[in-house]
This record gives sequence, structure tokens and C-alpha cells, in this order.
Amino acid sequence: MRRRLVAGVIGSALAALAWPVVAQPSEAHRDVLIDAPAAVAQLAAAGLDLGSVAFTHPAANNAELQQTAGWSAIVRHLTAALAARARADRQLGVGLRHPHRLFDARWLTAQEARLELVAVVNRMDRAPFASEGCGETRLVYRLAYRHGEDASRLPMTVNAVLRQPGTCFEAWKRWPWQANRQPELLLRPDAALAPPLLAAENLVGVEVNLQSVRWPATAKPDLGGHAESLLRVFQPGADGVWRPTPLENQPDVARLAADPAARAALRAWLLEHTAEVDAGTAVLPQAFLATAATAVAPRGLARPQNRPFRRLFEGDASDGLSPARLRRLDAMACTGCHQANSLAGFHLLGEEAAAIGALAVGRSPHLVHELVARQADMDRWPEMPPSRRLDEADLLDAGMPNGPCGLRPGWPPCADLPTAKLRCVQVDDAEIGVCIPAAGDIGSVCEAGELQPGASATGDSLRHATALPCPDGAACDRSRGGFPAGMCVGACANPPDGTTCTGIPQPIPFDKCLARRKPFSECVAATAAPVLVRACSAETPCRGDLVCSRGPQGQGACIPPYFLRQLRVDGHPSLR
Repeated sequence: MRRRLVAGVIGSALAALAWPVVAQPSEAHRDVLIDAPAAVAQLAAAGLDLGSVAFTHPAANNAELQQTAGWSAIVRHLTAALAARARADRQLGVGLRHPHRLFDARWLTAQEARLELVAVVNRMDRAPFASEGCGETRLVYRLAYRHGEDASRLPMTVNAVLRQPGTCFEAWKRWPWQANRQPELLLRPDAALAPPLLAAENLVGVEVNLQSVRWPATAKPDLGGHAESLLRVFQPGADGVWRPTPLENQPDVARLAADPAARAALRAWLLEHTAEVDAGTAVLPQAFLATAATAVAPRGLARPQNRPFRRLFEGDASDGLSPARLRRLDAMACTGCHQANSLAGFHLLGEEAAAIGALAVGRSPHLVHELVARQADMDRWPEMPPSRRLDEADLLDAGMPNGPCGLRPGWPPCADLPTAKLRCVQVDDAEIGVCIPAAGDIGSVCEAGELQPGASATGDSLRHATALPCPDGAACDRSRGGFPAGMCVGACANPPDGTTCTGIPQPIPFDKCLARRKPFSECVAATAAPVLVRACSAETPCRGDLVCSRGPQGQGACIPPYFLRQLRVDGHPSLR
């Protein structure tokens, strides 16, 4: 059962979705996400590498990709942004010897690195945001490398975004119903990835999500660490030069705050378009938008950096910009969307081979829930409804342990379970709390406080911190150990249902081991202690700021993301 965060917007949102049901076609199912490793590997081999799709030049690795005008322009911009960030922080640099760790820009042009296809996504639901056609096809690529005998992925995704031309019915017919099992169906002349549909005139742009900075928990103990994601969209201009373009629904906070007239104009526009905001179909005029944004983790929308609309308009509730509406707007912005119920700032990281330490689930909790709605639309009618942009509380149930709950009047409380009475606790976010049993349970948060904004995102802190209970026999792994908001863990003997045993590295010995250039797997084995944590799967996702890793017995285990090598900017081979 889905619960909506804001009772006041239910009517308009449901009205937007109340389209008549069209008769079922003979093929009553269409894939909305193709991410099976074998399927995407077959598609990549058929000419869907990033160079061919976005830059009309095949490329097997990033050194070859750098030979294209488009990627080289993107690399210049990203490298300059990383260098500017490093100049602002004397403790920031590439490698574990630095207290604050910077992404190594050399991976962007390295022969050892490549952007590998991990998913193809049908986004017909984005028809309201497309200037022509019916939504988009997105090809998602993940930065990966092979360095000698060493191999890993890195925390960076690149999306090639293509418009789906024609009517929605024509677009709907292009998606075969067994594409994950038979990816060659997508390559037929009448299918979604037919060569004419991949032509340059259908390319909307290239989206980049790059974890640029990571502070370990030892450098930011109260928050359990700090990470920054650089968000950009690039398009070729009329002159063929690729440049950053405005980010959809991401207001330029610094510019608008310094220009009262422009801020007032945006405020007026929002009040004139509340129906679109509530339905999730609002598209801000480009005059208000930023061309660069940085999202921060952990702690999602509790962090002011991720909430541009609240930063601009908090206190204007009397004029229709209520806290609920501002939160919905922030969830529509790039920074808020990337940090709401995501995997360390990502929503689609790709499926992986069955190896210990790999991601057991490569889809974020938000995406897992939203795919249900997208697939239902594809099953139900060829013509798509005009709204499918849902926020965090549209998609998650407040009746689950460690699920979200409302801390403001009128927002959904926790629902008691037959086996436990849940209470809503403010962990850091003043609007959305977490449902936990009175005595806690394995995997529950065990630290609570109030998020105090700093002068910048790196200055955010947790004040009035208090301990929350853990069940008998369990202990609290604290934020200072890398567990944002803490996590109740237990001994591995006789694990109850819903839990699993996994190895958790000790942060300081682990980093010291990596600094000695020992293999990542060796450092995990040498510093990890077996503990009981919450089990997870795509159907039972982890709570916020954790990811589902594959444990020794193959079962998913909820752990902090930076205990996985592929979600760190540090701990990788040094390029020379």
C-alpha cells in the first residue's frame, strides 16, 4: 500500500492519473527497464557503446572516447570543476593520504577505464517533460576499470538521453515484452533501439552523476561521513560544441537569492502553477535554472544543500508554498531527486555478478517502487497518463520498520505491526522521521538528533544527539564508525528472520591497510568482523544511507555504501 506524504495534494495527483482504461492489447506487458547483465552486454556488443550512441564514434575505452569532440569537451569541464573544488579545500586530494578524498579525473581518459552499459530504460512516463515525441529512452553507463589483475566499478554514471519520436502509441509498440530475456528484440527495425531512433537528431543530451568528494567518517564523525555528487547535463550547441545546459527544475539558488526581483518572479511562477507542481508535471522556465549542481550525502533531504526550494522560500507558507509543497518541489529538483531514497546518490547502479562484496541490488528503493507504477502504466494502456513524477512519500510505506513517517500534523504516522508497536522518531530530518519498534531491532537507527546547517554543506552537523535503544544482545555501531544515524547490530549466532551475518570492516584499520596498497579484498578480510545486520533484497530494501551488499552466504546485507569499493572515490589503483 502506498501512502502519500501530503494529504492536500492527493486530489490533484489522482485526478491527473484518472485516465480511462484502454482495452488490453494482445501483448499486455512491456519492459520498462532492461538491466540483466547478459542482456545489456549483448546490446553493448551490438554497437550501443557510449561513443557510438552519443558521439558517433565507437570507443572501447575512455582513451578512445577522449578522441571525440563531445567527450573531450565534457572531460575538460569536469576536470575544471574537480580542480576548482580542490582549490577550495587544502585537505582535499586524490588518494588515501588526504583527509578528504577527491575523484581522480585521470579515470575519465584512461585506457584502463571504460563506460560500460548497465541498463536501458523506457521513460515514456516523461512525456510531459518532452518538447516533442513521447518521453525518452535512456542508456545508462557506469564507469569501470581493469588495471592489471585488479578490476572494479567507480561511483559515476553517464546517461545518454534519446527522445522517443512519434505518438505515445507508436512509442509503446516499440518496446517488446521480453526484452530482458531477448534483447535482440529491441534492435529490430520496428523496435526502440533501431538505428534510425539512435540518430543524432534524437539525442537530447548526456547526463553526468559523479561522486567527486568523499570524507570518511573519521573526518566527519557526527554525520557518518560526507560525500558530494557533481550533477551536470551536456548538449551540443548549434556550433557542434558540447556545453553544460540548464538542469531540469534545479533553481540557481545563489543567483536568485542575490536578485530579489528574480526570486519574486520564480515565486509568482510557482504560485501560478501549483496544480502542475502537485501533479508532478511542472517544468520551470530556463531563466531560473542552474547549469551546475552538487548533491550531498548522507542524510538525504535533511541536508539543506539538497533542498534548493526550501532554501529560497522557507517561511513563505502563507502564500501557498507550504512545507509539504516545498518538499515536493525539492524532490523534483536534481539534488533532491538524487538524494531521496537513493543508493549513495544514485538510483541505478547496474546488476552485478554473484560475488561477495558486490551489490545485491543495483536499483534504489525509490526506483524499485516507481518501476511498479511505470510497469502498471505500460500494462494498462498504450496512451500514457500525463503524470508519473512521484516523490519519496508517494512511493514508500510508513507502516514498515525503518520506513518513513511524518513528523508534521497531517503527515502519515507509523502503522503498528502485529508483532511490534512502531513509533516515529526524528533522526535528523525535521519533517520525515523513521518508524522503529520501541525496543529497537537489528538494523534500526540508534542515534537521533537535529541537523544543524553550516555555512556550507561541509559544515552541516548533528546537535542534541541522543542514543536510541537496541534490542537485548545487540549494540549500536555509531556514526563515527561509518554508520549514519547508527545501526543496531548483533552477534551472528542463531540469526532471526529478516537478518543475516556479514563482515563489516573497521574503518581506521581498513583505511590503513588500503594506504599500504594492499588489495581491497585482502583489507576487507583482514579488518572485518562478523556481525548480524538486516537482510535485504529488491522487495525488502535497506533504510536510507545503506546499500544492499551480497554477503558470504549470498543473501543481501544492509551496510554503509562506502564499505563497498565501487562506491568510493578512494581505495583504487593509482594511475601514473
